[in-house]
Amino acid sequence: MSECCASDILTGYTPKTAQNFQLDSGVWFKDYIVGTDTPATAQAKIIGATQGGSSIAVTPTMRQALVDGLQGEWAGGKRILFWDAVGSPNFVEVSKGVADVALAAVNTVTSAFYEEITSRHHICDEDFIENVTFIGTISGSDDPIIIQLFKVLNMNGFNFTSADATEAVVATELKAHYDPLDPGVPPFKIYMPKSQGTVTGIVSNAGGAVADATVTVTISGKDYVTTTNELGAYILCLPYGTGYTAGAAKAAEVGTSALFDVVGGQETSAVDITIS
Repeated sequence: MSECCASDILTGYTPKTAQNFQLDSGVWFKDYIVGTDTPATAQAKIIGATQGGSSIAVTPTMRQALVDGLQGEWAGGKRILFWDAVGSPNFVEVSKGVADVALAAVNTVTSAFYEEITSRHHICDEDFIENVTFIGTISGSDDPIIIQLFKVLNMNGFNFTSADATEAVVATELKAHYDPLDPGVPPFKIYMPKSQGTVTGIVSNAGGAVADATVTVTISGKDYVTTTNELGAYILCLPYGTGYTAGAAKAAEVGTSALFDVVGGQETSAVDITIS
């Protein structure tokens, strides 16, 4: 008789899992400056809309040292020689901007009605795109995931596919390259946002715990709002940060918590509020 039952099912799911989904297809930018640009302010830097999503592969090439008497591959004997970083978006916009990215070495002549685009056999330093940047939404954060590839050339050429009852697609293979002036730095960066944390506490007044009180935390102009349960307890998911306060209100009674900090992936407890 099998001893297996539903309770034996194992899963990697934790309460943090739903905060770590990368949602939807994301957006590709050209020459995006992290810390200065935002997706909202850098609309002019979007390369183009995509179809079918994208893939990004960052892969090391390794060398294994060989030593007599040690069989097979052994720990401590490996060295990374270099990194390959390639993004493969399929652009559904057929535009000059997409063509400029697709053709590694571009010559353009403007006529009355067209931009006449050709290429050449030699690649100049300025043909390398300073960076192409993927930005996507992470479910548990107000900050996006950002993946940057540096000194980029498209290795796929102008790979244009059209068909009936669908849109044409320009497939690309955006390959990052090392900077010869800084050869020890791999040509990519991944900015992973810190996950949200939670804050919990009790709202009370002179009569004890207060049910159905409204609790609000305002961060960078955005309100995070919840209500207390029948025990006066509340819980809020908030972006990581320091120096927050929570306000509570019910009817004519209001109050504010002491200052508190939020650490990504952790709970800040006992942020209690007294209203009067």
